[in-house]
Amino acid sequence: GNGGSVEIQVAGNLNIGTDGVITSGTFGVGNGGNVGIQVAGNMNIGAKGMVMSGSTGTGNGGSVGIQVAGNMTIDGDGWITSGTDGSGNGGSVQIQVAENMNIDSNGYIDSSTTGAGNGGNIGIHVSGNLAVGSGAWIASHTSGSGAAGNLVISASQLVMTGGGFENEAWILSDSLGSGAAGRIDVKASKSIELAENSWITSDARDSGHAGTVSVSAPDIRIGGTGLVQ
Repeated sequence: GNGGSVEIQVAGNLNIGTDGVITSGTFGVGNGGNVGIQVAGNMNIGAKGMVMSGSTGTGNGGSVGIQVAGNMTIDGDGWITSGTDGSGNGGSVQIQVAENMNIDSNGYIDSSTTGAGNGGNIGIHVSGNLAVGSGAWIASHTSGSGAAGNLVISASQLVMTGGGFENEAWILSDSLGSGAAGRIDVKASKSIELAENSWITSDARDSGHAGTVSVSAPDIRIGGTGLVQ
């Protein structure tokens, strides 16, 4: 059967931490339920907290939709993810933040497929500033025949600042199989800055094709080992 949807409305702040999980998934022919979260204040995901939707069978994974009226932070191995391991398609991840968003300290927003199903698209729309810091990822992956999802990101200002080796800041879509990597579209109404070890890239390491990368803003600064590829 189909998985049930999860709907959460918070009048104040929402904190997901210490291995806390909000999830909906499917393991057979039924479709996974959607996860919907509305927060009137601020939202934080940290300490290995997770919001996820997945599919491991022929059913499609449900979508993850998050609306935050304040600020949003993902850090401390916090994770928002949508994945598919079978022939079903992964659900999309859509995030809207009315103020600022910070992804740091191994925070992840991820969509993946390891089978024939296509990975879900990721959309992140921030009215204020979006910061992507050390070890943080916004990514879509494929290691199977299904295509990776597309990434569409918009903000007033985007600042990416990576750490040292293996702590880079990433906006990435990649293919490790025969499926194609996704398209990346990043727009800022004011500026985009890529500092040390900050990468926006789509690549293919097997028979799949890399996706296109579009980055646009009135002011773009790339320094250190920053890369757009």
